[in-house]
Amino acid sequence: EPIVDIIVLVHDKPDWAELCVRAVEHFTKNPHRVIVVDMASQQPETVDLFEQWKARGHTVVHLADNKSFSHGVNVGVRTGVSKFCIVLNDDAIVTEGWDSALLSDLSVSQVGMVGARSNFAAGAQGGQKCHGDPPWLVFVCVAMRREVWNVVGPLDEENFTGFSCEDLDYSWRVQKAGYKLKV
Repeated sequence: EPIVDIIVLVHDKPDWAELCVRAVEHFTKNPHRVIVVDMASQQPETVDLFEQWKARGHTVVHLADNKSFSHGVNVGVRTGVSKFCIVLNDDAIVTEGWDSALLSDLSVSQVGMVGARSNFAAGAQGGQKCHGDPPWLVFVCVAMRREVWNVVGPLDEENFTGFSCEDLDYSWRVQKAGYKLKV
């Protein structure tokens, strides 16, 4: 049984998306399920990838339209049932030990959400070393326990109808629920 659901939203960009999924397949050590949320992709190459991913054992959920980032993440998290959830951008390439590091940080009960470092993330997840608790996390790659998701609730689809600051809002909601953020 998978202990972590890895949710990847895809809207075309097939080359990047395939690199992302291949890296997850190669470097993820914990039992996992990849849940790809098709955000109404149109490119034939991307549509072909969905079939390849299904053949490789991944779950693919097709949405009728590219409504919002919040909607896609919520669908992906609701599709899974594992103890942990990771939201991963489709242009993020994970490296050795990535999942174990995130899950290890979540073993502390006060930590509600962990963000991975990235050379293209803003704030504490960027290149500089984070001192203290970060004020927010960017959803380029974040992990949380499903119990935190159940307490905090889904991303806000009403106020964040496109692709904006829903990850910052969710970070603040996690903290308001009494949890800490960690990079």
